[in-house]
Amino acid sequence: MEIAKSVILRARMSLLLGYYADIMFIQQSGPFKMTMEFLFKSIGYSGAAEKVIALQSVDTLNTVVTDSDLAPRLVPLLPNILEILGSLTPVITFPTYFEFLFEFQKFYAPALENQILHIFQSVVQRILSEQANLGSKSEVVIGKCWNIIRSVCESKKYMPLYYD
Repeated sequence: MEIAKSVILRARMSLLLGYYADIMFIQQSGPFKMTMEFLFKSIGYSGAAEKVIALQSVDTLNTVVTDSDLAPRLVPLLPNILEILGSLTPVITFPTYFEFLFEFQKFYAPALENQILHIFQSVVQRILSEQANLGSKSEVVIGKCWNIIRSVCESKKYMPLYYD
């Protein structure tokens, strides 16, 4: 019973952050960083009961990372965020994560620059591992990974030397 309450509380906390992250901890960078790390790390929950938290956190992050009011506050956290995302990309099993990753790399293109290689490498590794166990879910994940790669390659922000 306690575990169920904890899961519900953390999922609701994630939902709450989607609505109020832009006005929370405006003057305190430490608590803001801890709150964002909670969201990013929550994506990696893999237990049956904790999958609810992971799905809610991905949904919340889709909203939070594309919020233009929050972007300046998230840019200093990008190295930590990239480290977390790089470690999660090989193990996440739900396709909505890759939709989030697609939006993330598009929105933060001006700030990421060469740091996109960290995401790029983890996405390529994921494609290679998914090809080993092809199934219907694998094909969806592979397709979403290729969309990320295509978007990076077509972006003038990431590939400025190749556009003119």
